[in-house]
Amino acid sequence: MAADDLMLDQHHIEAALGENVRIEPTKRPSAVGSVGSLLGSTAVSTAFRSFAGMLHGEGSELPIAVGSLALVFDSESKAGVTFDHVAQAAHLRTRIGACLVAVETATGANGLVSYWGYVSLRSSILVLTLDTLDPQALSMSDFRTLVTLAAERLESEAA
Repeated sequence: MAADDLMLDQHHIEAALGENVRIEPTKRPSAVGSVGSLLGSTAVSTAFRSFAGMLHGEGSELPIAVGSLALVFDSESKAGVTFDHVAQAAHLRTRIGACLVAVETATGANGLVSYWGYVSLRSSILVLTLDTLDPQALSMSDFRTLVTLAAERLESEAA
């Protein structure tokens, strides 16, 4: 399985986050891309995508960014050790279907809220990030929808 086969595309992400979200692919570096360069050295296949756009609300626009990193390892044990390492700081660990999931939130001094999700199944890991300046407008519940979609994608590709 190739890491690129696991990736969510622009339309999947927009659908998961709601009809008021519009994003476009971007080449801008992101935190998940930095993590990918470190973790990618241990994977046999990696893929990274970054998107930026707007959440259109009542009379306002809110910038958002989404990052996605897929990693495929040469063994389930290597993927498991890597998942345990990156997910150790997460404040929530659970399962969605057959996938292991960990989620964390980071808030910057400038008010930027970053949701991080790690989804693991067999020898693969998907890392997702969602950045927003307004966690009321784009919340952890919205991010949960995106993580659930990623878990479903991972399960369907692993079948």
